[in-house]
Amino acid sequence: MLDIKKGEHEFYIEKNGEKAAFIQWDSEGKDKNGTKAISIYHTEVGESLKGQGAGKALVEKVVNYAREEKLSVGATCSFAQKVLQETSEFQDVLSEQPKH
Repeated sequence: MLDIKKGEHEFYIEKNGEKAAFIQWDSEGKDKNGTKAISIYHTEVGESLKGQGAGKALVEKVVNYAREEKLSVGATCSFAQKVLQETSEFQDVLSEQPKH
């Protein structure tokens, strides 16, 4: 199991004292339903964690955070966007058109 930690507008996984993978987001105002929204703009997984599901685990961590904080989630990061759209369990927090 991956130990995912929270930073400022990011979640990350450390390996040997360094960030081996991370996902970052910005606040995006509110979505079309008036719900506060965040947008994932970057996901990165280092070589030491590739192929272990770290990227998807990070997206899932953001989704769970959004549920706890009652936020909707969008993404400009192509990886996160694909995971969000293709995972049926994440549809409840998906934000299609944030507005500022």
